[in-house]
Amino acid sequence: MTTHTAHTTPTTGMHMRIGIRGKLFAVSVILILAVGLSTAIYLESQLRSWMSSQTRSHLLKQAYISRNILQQSNPKEDITKVDKLADTIGKELTSRVTIINKQGRVLGDSKLNYTQLKTLDNHSQRPEILRAQKSGKGIVFRYSNTLKTQMLYVAVPYAYKTHQGTLRIAVPLKQIEKTIWRVRAYIILASLFGLIVAILMSGLASYLMDRTFNKLLENARRIVKGSHDNLPAIQTLTVERNRPPKKLQETTEEWEELITTLTEERNRFEAVLHNMNASVLALNKDLEITMANPSARSHLGLSQLAIGKPLNELVPSPELDKLAKKARAGQVTASEFALPGPMLRRVLVRATPQQGNDGAVLVMHDVTNLRRLETIRRDFVANVSHELRTPLSIIHANTETLLDGALNEPKFARKFLEASLRNTNRLSELIDDILNLSKIEAGQYQISHEEIHVEKVAQSAINSVKAAKNKHIEITTDVAQDTTLWADARAFDQVLLNLLDNAVKYTPEGGRVTIRAVQHGEYVRVEVQDNGPGLEPHHRERIFERFYRVDEGRSRHIGGTGLGLAIVKHLVQAMRGQVGVEAAKPSGSIFWFTLPANVPLEDEDEDDLGSTLDAQDFGQTDSQDRLIPPTEE
Repeated sequence: MTTHTAHTTPTTGMHMRIGIRGKLFAVSVILILAVGLSTAIYLESQLRSWMSSQTRSHLLKQAYISRNILQQSNPKEDITKVDKLADTIGKELTSRVTIINKQGRVLGDSKLNYTQLKTLDNHSQRPEILRAQKSGKGIVFRYSNTLKTQMLYVAVPYAYKTHQGTLRIAVPLKQIEKTIWRVRAYIILASLFGLIVAILMSGLASYLMDRTFNKLLENARRIVKGSHDNLPAIQTLTVERNRPPKKLQETTEEWEELITTLTEERNRFEAVLHNMNASVLALNKDLEITMANPSARSHLGLSQLAIGKPLNELVPSPELDKLAKKARAGQVTASEFALPGPMLRRVLVRATPQQGNDGAVLVMHDVTNLRRLETIRRDFVANVSHELRTPLSIIHANTETLLDGALNEPKFARKFLEASLRNTNRLSELIDDILNLSKIEAGQYQISHEEIHVEKVAQSAINSVKAAKNKHIEITTDVAQDTTLWADARAFDQVLLNLLDNAVKYTPEGGRVTIRAVQHGEYVRVEVQDNGPGLEPHHRERIFERFYRVDEGRSRHIGGTGLGLAIVKHLVQAMRGQVGVEAAKPSGSIFWFTLPANVPLEDEDEDDLGSTLDAQDFGQTDSQDRLIPPTEE
C-alpha cells in the first residue's frame, strides 16, 4: 500500500507537468510545421511560375534569333539544307529546333534525321503553329507524341522571298522540374534545420512559461486569500512539480473571482466618478493630468487631448498650481479662489497626495452660485434693515418732537402725525411684500387657475392706480374683448397692478402708458409700456431682483418697497409663465409676461409650459405701438 502511494504521487505530478508543457510544446510545433509547410508550398509555386516565365522569354528570344539566321541563310525548301541548318541551330541553343513550311510539312528538326522527317505527320494544326500564324507567336505547354515527354513550344512565323512557314523551338519540362526539385531539396533541408532549432527553442520557452505561470498563480492565490505581505519575487519562487491538477483549477477560479471583484469595484468607482458634480483631476509626479472626470472637462474646458499635458499650461492659475505642488509634497490642503477664464468662477479646491506615484488628486467644487446667493442674502438683509430703519427713524423723530411740545401746536402736530402715518403704512406695505414674497418662494402661495378676461382685469387695475390722475398720465388698453387666459385671479391682478403702478411712477407728467395683450399659440403675452426714461441694458438683467434700484435717490423719492417687480417675477413663474423687459421706441420700457391661454395640463413640466418667448414670437408693432400678431405661414 505504501509503495503504491509513493508511486502514484510522482506520476500525478509528472502528468501535470507534462500536461501544461506538452500542450504549449505541441501548439508551438504545429504552428512551426504549418508555417514551414505553407512557406515551402508558396515558394515552390512562385519559383515554378518565375522559371516558366523566364524559360518562355528565353525561348522566344532564341526563336527570333533563329528566324533571322534562317531568313539570311535562304535555304529555300531543300530538306537537306533546312534540316542541316536546324541541327546546327539546335546544337548551339541546346534546344529542339523545328522548321515547318506553310503547308505544315516539317523541313527540318534538330532531334530527328532525314529518314525520320519523312515519317512525320502534317504539323499545320499544331496549337503553337496556329497561334504563331494568327498572332505572330505561339507559346504552348503540351505532350510531345514524337519525343514522348512534356514540352514547352515557342513558335514564330518566318518569310524569305517566296517561302513562308513557322520556326519552332522546344525544350522538355524535365529541365525545369529538375531545377525545382533541387531547390525543393534545399528548402526541405533548411526547413528541417529550422524545425529542429524551433523545437528546441519552443521547448525551452514552454518550460519557462510554465514556470512563470505557476509563480503567477501562487502570487494570485496569496492575493486572493488576503496575504499581501512578504510576497516572494517571481525570480526566487520555486515550482511545486508535484502539485495535483485540482489546485490549478481552484487557483484559476479564485483568480477569475478576484478579477471579477476588481472589475466591479473599478466600474463602481468609474460610475461614481463620472456622475460627480465635483471636478476631479489626477496628476502624476510631474503635475501632468492623468485623469479628468466629465465634470472637470466641462468646467475647465478640457478635451481628451489634455491627458498627459501639464496642469499649469491648461489652467493657468497660480493658486491651483501651488495646491498641486503641496499635495505632491505630501500635504493635504484646501483653498478657495477665482479661476481665470471668460466667466468669473470661484472654486473650493481640496488637494491630497496620490498614493504610490508621488502625484496629487484635486477635487474642485464650483461655489460661484453659492457665493452669489450668500451675497444676495447679505444684500437682502442690509436692504431690509435700511428700508425698515428709514420709516422707523422718521416715526421716532416725529414722536419725540410731538412729546417735546409740538403736540400742543395743532398746525405742526398734524403734519408730524401725517408723516408718521405715511411711514407706518410704508412699513406695513414692506412687511406685507416681504411675507408675500417669502410665501411665493416657499411654495406656500396657493395658485388656483381659472379663465380670466384680460380686458376686464386691465380696466380694474387702471381704476386702482390713483397716481395716474395726479400726474395727468393717460392709460390706454389695446386688448381684444375676447382675450382670455388661465391664471390665478388674485395673482394676475397683483402682477398687472404692480407693473402698472411701476410704469406710472417712472412716467413723467402728461405721459402715456399702454396695456396690450395678444394670444400666440398656447400663450397670451401681456405688455405694459411706458414712455419714461427707459432702462440701460445692464439694468434690465437685474431689474427683477429684490430691492434693486436703478437710481437710489430717485426711487426713494418716488416711493415703493423695492419688491414689486420681484413679486411679479415669482407670481408669473408660479403660474407657469415667463417675465421680461425690453426697450420701447423711441423711449421708455416694455414690461411683459406670458401665461397659458388654455387649461394647463397637470402632468406637463413647468419649464415646457413657461418656455421663454421673445418679442419676435409676437410679431412687430405698428406706428402707434400696437402689437400686431405674426402672420401664419
